Amino acid sequence: MPVLGPAPVLTARLHREDEALRVEDLRLVTDQGLEGSGEGRWGPEGLDARLALTLDALTRLDAGISGGPVSVTLEAHGPLADPALRLEARVPRLDGAGPAWRDVVATLNARGMDAPQGDLTVGGRVGSVPLRASLPFRLETGSKVLTLEGLRLEAGRARGEGKARIDGTTLAASTATLTFDVPDLAALGPLGLPALGGALTGRVAYDGRTLSLDARSPALSSGSARLGALVLKGRIDTPLTRPVVALEASLTGGAAGPATWRHMGIGVKGPLETPAVQASLEGGVLQTPQGSAPLGAALSLRPGKGGTLRLETLEARAGRHRLSLIAPATIKPGAGACGLSIPWRLAWTGAASR
Repeated sequence: MPVLGPAPVLTARLHREDEALRVEDLRLVTDQGLEGSGEGRWGPEGLDARLALTLDALTRLDAGISGGPVSVTLEAHGPLADPALRLEARVPRLDGAGPAWRDVVATLNARGMDAPQGDLTVGGRVGSVPLRASLPFRLETGSKVLTLEGLRLEAGRARGEGKARIDGTTLAASTATLTFDVPDLAALGPLGLPALGGALTGRVAYDGRTLSLDARSPALSSGSARLGALVLKGRIDTPLTRPVVALEASLTGGAAGPATWRHMGIGVKGPLETPAVQASLEGGVLQTPQGSAPLGAALSLRPGKGGTLRLETLEARAGRHRLSLIAPATIKPGAGACGLSIPWRLAWTGAASR
């Protein structure tokens, strides 16, 4: 192990007490920033032991993360056949794993050699947002099925609750559900999420065959734009083999700059690699110096042959002005710029341009 260095030094004092063995003054010293200490007693009546490790910097792990120092404590108490275990790790600063984490504490309490059960909690802070996750778990006797009951996630005032049954033999037999309630999306900005505001509630579920999502917001915003009420529904069938997606999102009663709209929507349907896409804007109004003008738009994109995309509909309307396709167009995605040939017509007040 890199953190042990070429010549780690381990010392301890051992005592025999009747049928028990006592370990005192256990010390680990390395030249790679890792140090340890411990003590314990092992006898017929049970186990009572403690081990502490400290690492001065996470960069020594060569895992692409930095920060520290790291302190880890392991305690074991109780009967030898079924001791209670407690593992705690603390890191005041953690960088390189997404947003910068501060004051990270992870605690694992577990017992049961045949059917382990316990609770894992992880807490910390990203910017001004406190984070906490609690995962009560149980591993069923003689199986590879892990059950998570009463799972809780917290990010500031945002909450998530759920449960899961994870089959280590085949994920297709696993199930999970998670409901979430976010009072204000803007408060989660330090986590690197999109710059959105407004409340959001929803549910995510997986039944072994389908991953589904249902989310809603009564009033979504982005900066000064009022996006409107959001309804998002989606599902991915057979996500572990040949994922097929069906997603619909709509915004109603929104406004951005000089434009307002009654309904804006997008739909994605088909194989995840080559889905069909449809989008529309209805009931829009564009405010101009000459007054207001009706506003609308539509787009339809479907997979074509040979990895191409077929643009079947592209239309934008503002008052009497209209931009639309004469005929479907073919898009050839590539590593660089896309090849696109679009016959088009721009018509307004009876005139046309090609």
